[in-house]
Amino acid sequence: MKYNEYRTGYYHFTSIENINLLQYNLKSFKEFELGNVSGDNWTDSILLESKKYTTYSEQNKYISNICRTEIKKNLTKYTIFHIACCFKAIVDPSRYDVFLFFKKEVPSHSGVVKAFNEKGFFYSISKSLGWLLTDTINSPSKGFLIANIYIIVAFVFQIGKLFFISYFLIIFYKAKKFNWNYPTIFTICFIGFNFLITGPVASPRYLIPIDFYIFCATALGFEFWINRKKAPNI
Repeated sequence: MKYNEYRTGYYHFTSIENINLLQYNLKSFKEFELGNVSGDNWTDSILLESKKYTTYSEQNKYISNICRTEIKKNLTKYTIFHIACCFKAIVDPSRYDVFLFFKKEVPSHSGVVKAFNEKGFFYSISKSLGWLLTDTINSPSKGFLIANIYIIVAFVFQIGKLFFISYFLIIFYKAKKFNWNYPTIFTICFIGFNFLITGPVASPRYLIPIDFYIFCATALGFEFWINRKKAPNI
């Protein structure tokens, strides 16, 4: 960080920290708060205003101050939004990465994030699935069709995963097997941290470090649900 300050005159850990803060975290929050168009306009206005400063240091200080002030001013609302987006990452099939893999342009009209910003979590699930089905039927190419079919399958799996994880947690809680030992505390902190860093971006790729735990919980939840008439073996 000192090296970055020496080179740029601005004390920072990475050059993308303000990009992430403004164009991902705050932009998503403003889109949720004001609507997609107004949220975009708010972000663009901050970027435009920052260009009035001539140096890298001044531009980043301006962006940082604006963003941090905005978060402090809406701390409760932003915190709730941030946490809600963490759970949204569980059901997001990561359309952007899939289309990138197939070298296809991501449709701008659809997506879990866009739908979530419009009317919330459950609406985003139904709306996004509707968009995916429409895009699949009207696929302009074979690659686009394959990408959409894959995303639909992944999306259904993600929804099922959320259900089975919830079922597992309920059974686990009812069994009263929870112990506050060091491995448990570490696991909770590790999972919690990885959930929180997804933030408003809500990208499933950020959950890769805890996918092992997620899939284990999903598998156990599925097993408990299949054998729900029997006493759970925990």
